[in-house]
Amino acid sequence: MGTFNPPINTQEWYDRFSESFDRALTYNEQNEADSFCLFYELFKKDNPGFEAEEPEWATKYEKLYRKAQWVALPLLADDKDVIEMFRQHVEVLLEMPDYELNERFRQRLLALSLPERDPFKAKIKDALIQNQERITDDFTTTVIRTAQKGTVGNWVREFQTFMGKDFTDALLLARFYTESKAFGSQTSEVKEFLKKLFDVVSRLNTSSATAAGFEADRLVDVNGELVEYVHGGTVEDFDESLVALLKQIRPPETEESKREKIKTRFADPPDVAKSIEPLIASLLETAGKDPAALRMAVTKAVVPPAGGKPNRDQVVATLRALARSGNLFEILGDKKLQDLLNNYYEKGGRTQDAESLKVFPNAPEHIKSFVRFVFGELLTMDENEAARQALQIANILRKKGDDRLLDIAFYDESSGEFRWTAGK
Repeated sequence: MGTFNPPINTQEWYDRFSESFDRALTYNEQNEADSFCLFYELFKKDNPGFEAEEPEWATKYEKLYRKAQWVALPLLADDKDVIEMFRQHVEVLLEMPDYELNERFRQRLLALSLPERDPFKAKIKDALIQNQERITDDFTTTVIRTAQKGTVGNWVREFQTFMGKDFTDALLLARFYTESKAFGSQTSEVKEFLKKLFDVVSRLNTSSATAAGFEADRLVDVNGELVEYVHGGTVEDFDESLVALLKQIRPPETEESKREKIKTRFADPPDVAKSIEPLIASLLETAGKDPAALRMAVTKAVVPPAGGKPNRDQVVATLRALARSGNLFEILGDKKLQDLLNNYYEKGGRTQDAESLKVFPNAPEHIKSFVRFVFGELLTMDENEAARQALQIANILRKKGDDRLLDIAFYDESSGEFRWTAGK
């Protein structure tokens, strides 16, 4: 074993870097990923014999480095590095199923002025077409019916040939995914990877100077000057020759229109309200004055008889009825529900929370965890709907003067969806 400074050719050091990368990928810590890339580049420069002396460790670190580059993509300063990633190092993304390639690439494009973006996108497209990494077995193309190697470049050509010139045609895109036998024969994991890749290809084939291809959130007129607005406060000078684009991009929302939009998205859809409200009314009429009876109704809805599955409307209705009765924070007095949350804690390695639950079952943090578990895990709602349902309950309590659940979730204006509050 060679001697290096630091001694990264040990399992301890590799595990340390690997854990750091996992954290960066999970929480989108781009700076941390970028720091590792810089460290490894300097390490190789200072230790030119590393690859020859420690080929196995060098291979492991090289893969970790390539993955970290993708996490740090929006921060990479050198366009040549980005082009090279798309030309030779796309395959590693198969091992990063949760990585949002199209969004990270959009963020990287925002580092360029608008006139620079289309030329840069053309270089990325060429790089992808040149990419010879094998990501699938050989396949037969859909349009021309010829056999091709399963390389990144050939899959990009397959997609571009089918889509023609209009990469914003949703119906044509749907046809590709249903009619392409080559795509349909892939595993679900490869299909998801290819969809992410094709999202980027669609972006590459759509000019940034059009409404469909515009990367920022919107254009705004600030004191007579046209500027590009990016959520979070970044404002960039904008090419005045593209004033016509302003007419295609939605104008800044007024506070009143924002409130109305949030109100609309917060409310139950009419068909959902129609099914839930009668259930709530019936529960309050029959058991509204008996907290124990309401808790029992929640338990029956959340923990149905063996073999049964929780009914979504029944669960939502019983929880809202309990909140309207003012007894939600006593819900974990029921042993079955407490055991359910305890199992959730233990499976997630939250031993400290599990111990706390035994002593303070009705603490607000446990109620929040229970609500998140029920909507997100038990009923398998997506985050937007689960967080919206939680805020519905929080709003019921707020009207009764109880704000303890209000910070469980929030409305994210950038995505137009409801999100869980971190740590709640």
